[in-house]
Amino acid sequence: MNETLRGVNSLMEQYGLTAQQAMDYIVKGTQNGLDKTNELGDNLSEYSGKFAQAGYSAQEYFQLLQNGLDKVNDAINEVTARLVDGTIADSLSKIDEKTGEVQAGTGGWSKEVEDVFKQWQQGGATQKDVIDAIVTDIQNTENQQDKLNKAALA
Repeated sequence: MNETLRGVNSLMEQYGLTAQQAMDYIVKGTQNGLDKTNELGDNLSEYSGKFAQAGYSAQEYFQLLQNGLDKVNDAINEVTARLVDGTIADSLSKIDEKTGEVQAGTGGWSKEVEDVFKQWQQGGATQKDVIDAIVTDIQNTENQQDKLNKAALA
């Protein structure tokens, strides 16, 4: 119960929800299987700030969780941290799209990812825009090894 209340509090602080709205998200998420490990409240208290910072609404955050993306909390946390500290810029030029090999300066990400990242650097896009572009690019990559390489670099 303590972890659940911490999750409610975090949702209220990060998204401006009422206690009832936050609890409704948690109850619905639990009913939909998001609390199989009994850590939903803990995860919400730890990661909801990163999702809010990246521009995701509470509804979008729970939809990502519901979609079953593996380790979505850790991934978003890592990408947002790497956006802030600038280290993701290196990763955006490490995979050659044609060969799937890691090669500095050859591109490899879609033009959309590179464009959105440049827009973000200039203040014209959000962290969410960059993350969404990266996720879409990974999802649209047909070769499984290339998909794994991109996911690892992101």
